[in-house]
Amino acid sequence: MARWTNLSKRLADRAQCYAKGQARARWVAWDVARHMRNLLANTDRKPLPDREARRIRAYAREVLGSEAHAPWLTFYAVYRGGFVEGWVPEDFVQGVAMPFLNGTYHKLCQARTLQWRLLGTDSLPDIAHFVGGEWFDLDGGRIERSRLRDALFAHGDRICLKTEQSIWGKGVSFATPETLDLAAVEAQGNLAVQKALRQGDWFARIFPGAVTTVRIATGKLPGARPHLVGAFLRMGQGAARNVDGDSLDLPVLDAAGTLNPFAVRQDWTRLAAHPDSGFQFAGEAVPDFERATAHCLALHDRLPQMGFIGWDVVLDAAGAVQVMEFNTAHPETRLLEMSVGPCFAPFRLERYKGRTIRDLWA
Repeated sequence: MARWTNLSKRLADRAQCYAKGQARARWVAWDVARHMRNLLANTDRKPLPDREARRIRAYAREVLGSEAHAPWLTFYAVYRGGFVEGWVPEDFVQGVAMPFLNGTYHKLCQARTLQWRLLGTDSLPDIAHFVGGEWFDLDGGRIERSRLRDALFAHGDRICLKTEQSIWGKGVSFATPETLDLAAVEAQGNLAVQKALRQGDWFARIFPGAVTTVRIATGKLPGARPHLVGAFLRMGQGAARNVDGDSLDLPVLDAAGTLNPFAVRQDWTRLAAHPDSGFQFAGEAVPDFERATAHCLALHDRLPQMGFIGWDVVLDAAGAVQVMEFNTAHPETRLLEMSVGPCFAPFRLERYKGRTIRDLWA
């Protein structure tokens, strides 16, 4: 009887996984379709010939295990002007491979209040953490309410507050001694307080408003030192005070920091220059990019549990490398892969096809 019960449970589990997989495939197809409409609004982008589309579906089926992974590959090909063997689409990286690359730790770094404790580096500009209704300094000591404001503004008259799982600028705010409303801040739940950074002159030329961040992706293979996977700039525009869901993304083409000739809006409009400052991207390179990369690689070496990390870096006005945060759950591989990829060949991600997160604990 127990044998049949276990078999029935396994079949039910398989059916549930299949249903979830089908639902996710439908969502990915819908998501890519809306992005594709925007991409094709660029007059120099054209739909793929049927022969190329068939080739991509075959590649998705044979290499990645399902034609459900073809939509993002098709998008990459339209963006790049042709399909590139070895590409791994966004949905495969995030939905299939990432939990295996970073193991059971893959969501750990979403907790902003843990990041300083994990790295223990002054390049993470944290000042204090609010956790479980109490304020703590970086050593884990409680900050008494009577000296809280002095502690928060000891490094300047402006601070940045980030809720526990802030993303795309949501959950990020700034305060001065005059505008800080502690009751409103604490009502948001756990959060990290950081120094409000001033970006270097080159970045201020691009956009003087929101601080431009450099997303540096690093990878680590078993038995090897971390390596650079790719990078891109995220730039604010308009009245933005920090990078957010309306920011511009600009690929970095090589280890020297060379910029792509054009950035993209979130609707995939191509821009050869920043719409506010007029800064031309062609022929420019990120200053001190190699030093920033080396810094991230050294930090990754402290976290050998992680196979892939996306670091959000600011090169500040003093020339220091500041790590605003790092991401191990959803580190945004799409722009890297379609612009300068294949980036993931050394990882052999295709070996995870057909596997589920449950396999992590099998």
